[in-house]
Amino acid sequence: MSQAHELARLKRLKEYVKKLGHQQVVQQSGISSAQLYRYLQGTPIPHERLVRLAQLGNVSTDWLLHGESQALLRVDEIV
Repeated sequence: MSQAHELARLKRLKEYVKKLGHQQVVQQSGISSAQLYRYLQGTPIPHERLVRLAQLGNVSTDWLLHGESQALLRVDEIV
């Protein structure tokens, strides 16, 4: 994975968590705050957790990982 691709993925993930709210993501995903922080710093996300994150925000895993396919809802529409 190229550095530019990784930076774009992290930017999408950070925007996603900001829109949903860090605390909401932690409470509804079962991911600890410390682990979520590590994911936001670039630690790879296991598939089952990635799927759960996508479900929480009604976005596709392809969008979270690659920016491919449109988000099912735009990130700015997530309440």
